[in-house]
Amino acid sequence: MSETANACGDDEALKEAARLLLGDARTAPQPGAAYQLYVRLAAQGCAAAALRAAVLAAQGVGCVADWRAALDFLMQAALLGDRGARRQLAVLANRKEARIANGEASSDAVWRGVRAGIEVDALLAAPAARIVSQSPDIRVIDGLATPAMAGWLIRAAQNRLADGEVNDAISGEVRRHTMRTAKAASFHLLSKDLVCLAMQERAARATGVPLAHHEPPNVIAYNPGEQFQPHYDYVDPAVSHFQLELMLQGQRVATSVTYLNDDFKGAETAFPRLNWRFKGKAGDALIFFNVTPDGRVDPRTLHAGLPPSKGRKWVLSQWLRNRGQPLL
Repeated sequence: MSETANACGDDEALKEAARLLLGDARTAPQPGAAYQLYVRLAAQGCAAAALRAAVLAAQGVGCVADWRAALDFLMQAALLGDRGARRQLAVLANRKEARIANGEASSDAVWRGVRAGIEVDALLAAPAARIVSQSPDIRVIDGLATPAMAGWLIRAAQNRLADGEVNDAISGEVRRHTMRTAKAASFHLLSKDLVCLAMQERAARATGVPLAHHEPPNVIAYNPGEQFQPHYDYVDPAVSHFQLELMLQGQRVATSVTYLNDDFKGAETAFPRLNWRFKGKAGDALIFFNVTPDGRVDPRTLHAGLPPSKGRKWVLSQWLRNRGQPLL
């Protein structure tokens, strides 16, 4: 998800680290070994490895989660001259000076100063939520994403958009469907960055659902006329096709949707059974729980992503489960 164009000169070592991280047809994932290899490559001057070590340190993959170490790895990549890492640091620090925001400043002291200005607890804290509905539980958080974070996520997704897919109750397959015409970009361990992870951690703190229970985040783009027709985010336990998924991955207990822009018309998130619609400002988040407090699925959470009549709508969508998720 980084804007980096920097490599470390050892593509085979990076490929081996990725293989260790995710495993392959013959070997199980070895995230601890992958993390250590990324750390060694970073120490040898590989900015790409430092960026991946930052992600693993923040998410606690192959190591104990440590956001301070993650930010130090990001700074390391910035000091190695990686412009994407520098821009990412600027976003996380909310620094708006032109030469810092665009990564052009060349002084190591500048980037050490930007890193020093990031206070971890403040970075990961979620603003207070407004309760829209207690049953079903629906909340709105103003400014869950800063303008810089929102813009970063849009840019990161622009060249990765693909047709959206749905969990088909009839076939049991995840596939394209005419009910979902918006495009989406999914971010996994090898493509996400600390801006994305900061948003996940804010959603985790807002909902009480830990980051390890999150599916890979999706940035979704709706052109005029594109939509996601009324649907449920929960996995229906009454559908036989979904029993294995529920056993292995658990239930989608909550959804977080963060608006990344607001220069469009229409395109509200609509809840037809509640006769309620929401359209946030850039950075605002809509959080709703797909199950009742006792864990039963809640059909009242039927919702739709309505089509824009003008402009393009961008959102960050995160699905949160009640069980730890596989490494992806």
